[in-house]
Amino acid sequence: MADMIDRNRRPRRPWLRWLLAGLGLLVLAAAAAAGWVAWQVRASLPVLDGTHEVDGLARPATVARDAAGVVDIDASSFTEAAFALGFAHAQDRFFQMDASRRRAAGELSALVGESTVKIDRETRTLRLRARARDMLARARPDDRAVFDAYARGVNEGLASLGAPPFEYLVLRARPEPWRAEDSVLTLLAMFLALHDVGEQEPIVEAFYAAWPAPVADFLFSPAADWETPLAGGPSEPALVPGPEVVDLRRAPPKVLTGALREDEAARRLGSNVWAVAAGRTGRRGALVANDMHLPLSVPNTWYHARLTWAANGTRRWAAGATMPGLPGVIAGSNGQVAWGFANSYGDWSDLVEVEIDAAGERYRAAGGWAPLTRHREVVQVSGRDPIEHEIVETAWGPVVGAAGQGRQYALRWTALDPEAVSLKLFEVMNASTLDDALPALQQSGGPSLAAIAGDASGRVGWTIAGAIPRRRGHSGWRPQPWQQAGGWDGYLTPAEYPLIVDPPDGVLWAANNRLVDGAWLRALGNGIPDPGARARQIRQGLLDVTRGAGVGEMRRVQLDDRARFLERWRALLLDTLDAGVVADHPDRRTIREIVATGWNGRADPASVGYRLVRQFRIETAALVFEPFVARAREHRPDVPRLVAATSEGPLWRLIDERPLHVLNPRFDSWPALLVAAVDETARTVGAGGDLAARTWGEQIETRVDHPLGSALTLAADWLNMPRLRLPGDAHMPRVQGRTFGASERFAVEVGREAEGYFHMPGGQSGHPLSPHYRDMHEAWAEGRPTPFLPGPAVHRLELRRKEAANSRSARPVPGGS
Repeated sequence: MADMIDRNRRPRRPWLRWLLAGLGLLVLAAAAAAGWVAWQVRASLPVLDGTHEVDGLARPATVARDAAGVVDIDASSFTEAAFALGFAHAQDRFFQMDASRRRAAGELSALVGESTVKIDRETRTLRLRARARDMLARARPDDRAVFDAYARGVNEGLASLGAPPFEYLVLRARPEPWRAEDSVLTLLAMFLALHDVGEQEPIVEAFYAAWPAPVADFLFSPAADWETPLAGGPSEPALVPGPEVVDLRRAPPKVLTGALREDEAARRLGSNVWAVAAGRTGRRGALVANDMHLPLSVPNTWYHARLTWAANGTRRWAAGATMPGLPGVIAGSNGQVAWGFANSYGDWSDLVEVEIDAAGERYRAAGGWAPLTRHREVVQVSGRDPIEHEIVETAWGPVVGAAGQGRQYALRWTALDPEAVSLKLFEVMNASTLDDALPALQQSGGPSLAAIAGDASGRVGWTIAGAIPRRRGHSGWRPQPWQQAGGWDGYLTPAEYPLIVDPPDGVLWAANNRLVDGAWLRALGNGIPDPGARARQIRQGLLDVTRGAGVGEMRRVQLDDRARFLERWRALLLDTLDAGVVADHPDRRTIREIVATGWNGRADPASVGYRLVRQFRIETAALVFEPFVARAREHRPDVPRLVAATSEGPLWRLIDERPLHVLNPRFDSWPALLVAAVDETARTVGAGGDLAARTWGEQIETRVDHPLGSALTLAADWLNMPRLRLPGDAHMPRVQGRTFGASERFAVEVGREAEGYFHMPGGQSGHPLSPHYRDMHEAWAEGRPTPFLPGPAVHRLELRRKEAANSRSARPVPGGS
């Protein structure tokens, strides 16, 4: 019996018990790790209420937040307000600030790895960190004190978090302290984003190298029939060069391949800004509106705040768009003056042809041969060995690229010059009248932009904010040597700046278009401005403003998505598709039916007709310019297929006049080219689906994403904003693209800011667990007005100077900003 029991007893399996125990431990470890990660992410939410002791603050300051997370700061001085703003910026947006300073300094790869090495090496050539230190050292003591206080506030705000922002957990990195020079780098990052940094001139030069000057002049001529300047009239229409200058019929046809840069115009960084004088509306103060068009991401470029401080025995305030990394309001109002900006598309950089000797040690300067200056910097790269990078500099600036024939280019740019960049960016916050504001804007020391301001008395004015180079012996349009003649003789004085005050019709506008003519235009240079259709639509909207109009009418103009620019292209498309052309061609017939009956005259996301007309224009431009671009690419392969994002002027003139000697030799007639453009439109728009179902919204469905959203695919819905199909496009007031558009919208009547509105995508917080990570997005998308000024405080945090006996105040429980 005992033997039978032994034979029937199950064999022992100790390995199974160990396996189960091991799996249990793994589950426990995974749960513990997930819990630790969740705790770390939760711990990085900011302190919102109570009292917090800090170093570096002389008197208490309050950081209040309303129901939308909009920050309202109250301090005893502007310096202390800057400290408190730095504290709030770090609480909500430190990773964004870190990325901004690293972008300007060429230090992204140390954080994110080798994917950004190319960008870092290009940026390191500019040595912006060294220049930022120099600019900071030259600052006025009062300005330096503000930047130092802001840096202290940033570091206190970062230290107040229970854990670093979650991005550092993902990247397995730790945030580095903020320095005052990092704010200067943030300012220089604005220059990088808003200015041409030597990219335009080589493209222009390729066309002049490939074609006679009259041809290149024509290809870059403005759209005279759309220009809407503030001063002067439209340009003289450019004449098509005659067959004695160019005859494409004798040239062999060439077919260009590669994707069209169809959204190039929409990606050009710009903005809309305007003002309406009280004399036109009958209101007490001027109306000022601004929407700055920038790449859209999470978190948003701007941070909505109001700062209140004491100055000369009075209480002052300013509210609007602040930029994390900088200690003040960039665009907004202070109750006495309101101001905003648009990219001016002046020319703020030049390429200088540099001759370098055979040994590579000297270059030919104005006074003879001079030694090149060399710097060696190390690009740190997360996860791999550092990379040494050599920088070669001349008296004009760093050597940035090859010019051919043994020559290279040096870059002369306002952002590299401490005379052109200063820390006076926030002087306008103290302005009491228009006459105070305009000089403050001119001497602000930031990127050179079109600036418009209005005051509480109802006056309005326009000028250029930032430095304007005084060029000698050249226009800056093309690269040239400066050894014998040419160069910059410092910068214009305020008395020499373009300035328009109190125009007779009471309206001022800037929408990246040409704004002036004559000597003023020569001073600003040619940065290839917008054709002007958007500006014209804005101007007409403002001239339609009636007595009593307020901020509601400004919002209507900002949200205007009427497709006036494409109306003549729609007519051309319908004329092209006559009965003979559409016969036996189903796609052509479908296009004609949709464009004839389904066009509502707007960039409507539900419209197929709008998408077809828009694409027809793009395909026509590509075919018209193909032979010109093909020869220019023999000199520079990266010449874009559409010549320039703003080449509507020469394009429409050729379509209108149809001269045979400049017809693409692939076609026998201009109608044949236009029919080919229709067929390309059908192929492009209809690819992958039914042509009649391909709406405009499908093409521009928004991608407002966190920088880590594409890498963390499982968390993408948590990190990124929802995909939306919104109205708008490039050549109308409501500018909208997939990843580009209005980074903010605001409008105020100066002196009645409580009635104004402020929109921005995303939300105040950069933390996905915060209720304010995305709560502003819907109102921005819908254009629904939300308050310009902060509402009643929902949270209030008092910052107090830390007593010497205390090591650190107890950290309150984090909330959700």
